[in-house]
Amino acid sequence: KSVQIADLDKKVEEKINAAKARFGTPEAFEKALAQSKMTEQELKDRMTREVMIGAYLEQEISAKITITPEQAKQYYDANPDMFKKPESVHASHILIGVDPKATPEEKQAARQKANDLLAKIKGGADFAEIAKAESTCPSAKKGGDLGTFGPGQMVKPFENAAFSLENGAVSDVVETQFGYHIIKSQGKTPGETVPFDQVQEKIQMHLKTAETQKQLAAKVEALKQAAKIEKPAQAQ
Repeated sequence: KSVQIADLDKKVEEKINAAKARFGTPEAFEKALAQSKMTEQELKDRMTREVMIGAYLEQEISAKITITPEQAKQYYDANPDMFKKPESVHASHILIGVDPKATPEEKQAARQKANDLLAKIKGGADFAEIAKAESTCPSAKKGGDLGTFGPGQMVKPFENAAFSLENGAVSDVVETQFGYHIIKSQGKTPGETVPFDQVQEKIQMHLKTAETQKQLAAKVEALKQAAKIEKPAQAQ
């Protein structure tokens, strides 16, 4: 079945330009073409087919699929774990970095420095100011502020310490592969289930994509079966 495509040549050219851009230089693009044993015209023909197939899918399959809000809500209700936002914490830290190849003496000196800074903080020194002056993490210029993060985003010893702190509390010295940290909690946000209206559109897009792929697979299978049926007739 013929597919009507507005600006076919322009769309093909955009795909070719995008392919060229991925290689950085014209020379690298030409080399890749040569290695693929493909001429630029053959590439253009392939891109044309891709654009036409994409347009066919849109016109003949995707455009005819409608996912209702009711279907999206059914999916939302049936998959509650997919829409849970875990607890998160906003924290700052001071890092006394240690090279992985550091000697035991260098590690001990770094730990001692972290202990000394912790003593100053407990004595009333401003956490952010010490972070700016002493921390070896890039976050130092922001007073050690790391922003908000959830489970799995930080190394485990750091995560465990950060999530165990009450708002405003400062940890003992925490060791990770990066060195020695002093962590200050800026407060935790409890976990929650994301409201349906915030994810409805994404769910509908997800369901539409899944249905498109399902219908496409069925069409491909039907074409394969038709080809098998036609072959004996052609051979007679």
